[in-house]
Amino acid sequence: MPFDPHILLFIPVFLFALTFHEFAHAWAAKKAGDLTAAYAGRLTLNPLVHIDPVGTIILPLAALLLNIPMIGWARPVPVNQLRFRREIWIVWVSLAGPASNILLALLAAFALKFAVSDTTTTNSAVVNLVVKLAAIFIQLNLVLAVFNMLPIPPLDGSSLVYYLLIRRMPQLWDMWLGFTRYGFLILWAMIAFVPPFQRLLAISFRLPANLLLEWALR
Repeated sequence: MPFDPHILLFIPVFLFALTFHEFAHAWAAKKAGDLTAAYAGRLTLNPLVHIDPVGTIILPLAALLLNIPMIGWARPVPVNQLRFRREIWIVWVSLAGPASNILLALLAAFALKFAVSDTTTTNSAVVNLVVKLAAIFIQLNLVLAVFNMLPIPPLDGSSLVYYLLIRRMPQLWDMWLGFTRYGFLILWAMIAFVPPFQRLLAISFRLPANLLLEWALR
């Protein structure tokens, strides 16, 4: 199969999406009253401070080269929940990451809709490049948002489970700590060996991206 140079567009988009995601966590934590991330230099859109060598570079590049599903992560933003003004900020700080990716996807959709409706742009190559870039931007950001909303520690969606259930039931704390410790292993196993979970993820990734792209290209 010939190499598609447009695949290279995934790299900067993926890096920016992860960077904006972690910046949003740091920004929300500051609003909550915790300056841990700010003091650690994470309240920035400089991607270099958010890069995780394995999750941001090695695995995404391997996915592109091997044509396998991409998965990756950035360095987690450090937060101190004891400094939050109210305990509910645990949820808001966690959800700030996925919300930031949804915002980026929406902005990309509006930009795409404007680009394809702009009658002054006659260069088809430019239009095709904009469409491909916007499509990648929408797809990757929505994948990050949906994936991080899974209620499995340490993903962002697990904060809802903790706030609504675990913190009210001390008898579940030990189980939750173990779940937190092995959450990624459990997630990998479900992705690799549980077909219904694989299909559910695929639908969750594709449906919102397809709907947004159809609206932008209409």
